[in-house]
Amino acid sequence: MNASGSNAGNKIYPRQYFELSKTWNTWNKLTIADVYSLRTEPGFGGQHVWFWLNHPIQYVRLIGMIVQISVVANGKFVLLALDDGSGENIEVKIERRQIKPVHGSNDHHVNNLGGVSQIGATTSVTYSSVTLVDNLIIQSGNSSETITIGDKLASIGTIIQAGGTVITFMDSRQLMLEMVCLVKDTNEEASYWSKLAAWKRTVLAKPWILTDRQREDHDAKLQQDSLKAEDKSRKRREHERKAEKQRKRLESEMNRGALPGSDHLRRPWEDYFIHQRS
Repeated sequence: MNASGSNAGNKIYPRQYFELSKTWNTWNKLTIADVYSLRTEPGFGGQHVWFWLNHPIQYVRLIGMIVQISVVANGKFVLLALDDGSGENIEVKIERRQIKPVHGSNDHHVNNLGGVSQIGATTSVTYSSVTLVDNLIIQSGNSSETITIGDKLASIGTIIQAGGTVITFMDSRQLMLEMVCLVKDTNEEASYWSKLAAWKRTVLAKPWILTDRQREDHDAKLQQDSLKAEDKSRKRREHERKAEKQRKRLESEMNRGALPGSDHLRRPWEDYFIHQRS
């Protein structure tokens, strides 16, 4: 079993300390097989928090070859099956941006923006070729998808780096894509594998340990941050109170200079309704 498959009694720290972990706010280089060895822990269900030993992990970076491309959910998502030679494959899930609904008949077609439309009886939900990943465009043709990463085309056989969060769908793990780039050559690929091995050896191979002093210092910092936020909120409320007081004062001064009874003058349309009732 992989080293992450069992925690072996290492302490799982409360979430408030996760930002002190080297693995929390960084891209953790893993193999696809490693992703399937990540664990969940009680109390963190549905939060996309995973553990390697007791290291908390939210972001994962993978490298691999695109071996399959699928469009699902009426064009909302595109799935790239990735293979890195570790013995496991994973689906990289990409979400397309939605375009405003349009009128149409009950049909399914490729729109003129390279996206996909799912049309109901009166309106359609249309998905653009633009995805939620800044440098990734996926245009749908009648029989295939054209993938552009930056200014380069990608297809089955292309090797990419993909980063995102690990999610589950029907008991299977997927990578919800947040960043992607092409691997330029074998030297870059070899460099990636070397860095992955170093990360696992120097960080992931050993349990994460926080001293009492580190926790006390962090608790003090959190308390200080909370007091600063509370003070900022208090100052904002005081500013709003003074602004409202000033507004009422100016309104009162303007009303003092108005003709007597002007605040009771009827609007032109009110005369019409009075005449209608009489």
